[in-house]
Amino acid sequence: MSTKSERRKRQVKFLGEITLWACFIGVLAVITVNIEKFRMNSPYFTVQNIELKIDSQKLEDVAEAFVYLDLKKGTSIFKISPGELVRSIKVRHPEVREVKVEKRLPDTLCVDVKNRIAIAQVHLTQFYPVDCEGFLLPYPSNFRLPELPCIEGIDSSELRIGEKNKNGKLTLGLKIVNLIRNHFSLIYKNIDIDVSDSRNIILYLPQGPKVRLADYKLNEKVAKLKLVLHDIKKKNINPEFIDLRFDKAILIPRRR
Repeated sequence: MSTKSERRKRQVKFLGEITLWACFIGVLAVITVNIEKFRMNSPYFTVQNIELKIDSQKLEDVAEAFVYLDLKKGTSIFKISPGELVRSIKVRHPEVREVKVEKRLPDTLCVDVKNRIAIAQVHLTQFYPVDCEGFLLPYPSNFRLPELPCIEGIDSSELRIGEKNKNGKLTLGLKIVNLIRNHFSLIYKNIDIDVSDSRNIILYLPQGPKVRLADYKLNEKVAKLKLVLHDIKKKNINPEFIDLRFDKAILIPRRR
């Protein structure tokens, strides 16, 4: 009898412990749900302020910042996913290269935006700004954009607007833009570069002769171009072409 009694006591104790733990877990679940509801719906944790910097410049107009981010004031700060917000910003603003989002509880979003910087333009059916990564910004102009060198000779079917482009001709044109910019800081903005034939690249310099290049030893050739231009200016020579495709520069006179 004593054995049965002890066994029954152990069973009752075990069931009591299970019941106690079940009650504890249930209470904990209820508390967790209520905390989550409070967290998601409390007016205390809603976005009331946005600190938006675009290229290190703070946007002082908070209402304009909400419009830029396509957010409504009063949205729960916990309902905002930084990753989704970054993707949304890049879709709405293709000129954006990098975005950092930080939540500052209880009511502030800190957003740091870095825009793409156009270093040239590509002439397709219109003139499209392009950055150093070959990203064609979807803001075309019917006219040549001032202050940007122009890359020509690429078919519009070869490039995708609003995306990075790994295109050989575009890469070649951007490489030449960078070399010209390094060697000719005063005139590089006004040059045109025809890359339709990589073995016969043509540079159109402002108020100067046309220049022929090929897609090899470009750094060396552009450095030589600077010396040749200095030399012909000193000698008061005005050729139609400077051909730098070979070891020695060839000056082609203008037709009379």
